[in-house]
Amino acid sequence: MAHQQGRQALQQLELLKQNLHKKISWVDIRIEKSLRSKDEKLSQIEPLGQLRKEYLLRLDLYNRLGLGIESYFKGGELKVFLTGYLLKLSEIELKENPQDSLWRFALYMSRALDKVPERFEQPIDFISAYVSFSTLLEPKPPEDFIISRNYTNGRDFAVGSPIERDQIGQKELPTLQAPIKIQVKTTDIIKAAGAAGAAGAAGAAGDSNQGLSKDSNQGLSKDS
Repeated sequence: MAHQQGRQALQQLELLKQNLHKKISWVDIRIEKSLRSKDEKLSQIEPLGQLRKEYLLRLDLYNRLGLGIESYFKGGELKVFLTGYLLKLSEIELKENPQDSLWRFALYMSRALDKVPERFEQPIDFISAYVSFSTLLEPKPPEDFIISRNYTNGRDFAVGSPIERDQIGQKELPTLQAPIKIQVKTTDIIKAAGAAGAAGAAGAAGDSNQGLSKDSNQGLSKDS
């Protein structure tokens, strides 16, 4: 695949996967030490298992997105492609694994991509931010994420806060690495995404579906 936008997305996904592998390795070491410790309580060990499961779900999602981009994205707007791809992933997962949360997350993610990002924003950056905010084990709806996004330059996020009328022009906007665009004036929830990301760092998508399965190298269905 020669399309530049697709290549960039694959590179971004690869970096995300590398980071996840490091986090999973850290959790594995922590689990081993916790199980060997006579003083470690079950209430301290069990969350490590959930954290490992979350990281594995994220890794699987990024693998399937990468395979879909590599196999099917032929140009155009990547956001539009991923919106449809995630919707198909949600449909397949709901039919095959309705007990899992991936179908719900993929649906939420598809709706969020369709409604929220500005044209300048990188879709993979947006997906990564949504993953950190929502988690895959307990997906949060796109409306919750929308109200968490006050200022964005397509890569970084900062929270807006109300000021008095006589302070207008006297108070500077948050400083990011690129020009800031006011996207949504909302409540202060983005700190939840930052906290989730910080905790992760410290813790170390049949013929009717056009053959969209892992076995047919199309990265959507696990079992078909």
